[in-house]
Amino acid sequence: YLAQYAKKRGVSHILRGIRNGGDFSYEQTIYNINADIEPEIKTVFLIPPKAISDVSSSLVMGLIGPSGWPSVVAKYVPQSALNRIVAGELKPLIKKELMSALSESQVNLVFTVLELRMSEPHRAYHTLEHVYEMIQKLQELDQVPERPQIVLAILFHDIIYNVNQQISKSNEELSAEFMKRNIPGINHSIAE
Repeated sequence: YLAQYAKKRGVSHILRGIRNGGDFSYEQTIYNINADIEPEIKTVFLIPPKAISDVSSSLVMGLIGPSGWPSVVAKYVPQSALNRIVAGELKPLIKKELMSALSESQVNLVFTVLELRMSEPHRAYHTLEHVYEMIQKLQELDQVPERPQIVLAILFHDIIYNVNQQISKSNEELSAEFMKRNIPGINHSIAE
């Protein structure tokens, strides 16, 4: 139970959100149960600003799926949350595309690097959403020769995204070098 977990962690207060009357009824029940289990743990209720009072995890999850969903979801969640949601949707697609050519540990490494790099705050275009859209487009095509190589090219084409124009190499060249150095065991001929 949350109240027991809070006590074990040395937490004295639980913060809960109430958006509407339906939430109030539910939260009142949870409050009473937590008070019965651990009376010394206090619950504090927060009411969100009107602009986000209708946003819930159920609403956001219901928006995922149709074409262009990341731009719709972006209106309701912070960028960091959007990155996590897109990453959660993207990872199984990447696994499906690469498991025939790479080991599971290689696929996991590729995804970890991709998620970290494509979530950098200075990125305007080459983001997880961009990669997701490109993988979606690729999945619309049936017969694609050298498909794993194309997927890796999509994933790594701008893994290095340097906005400093004073460098001697392009982001694409730096990205190819990065892949060669950091992803062991991959046939690096696609980075040429």
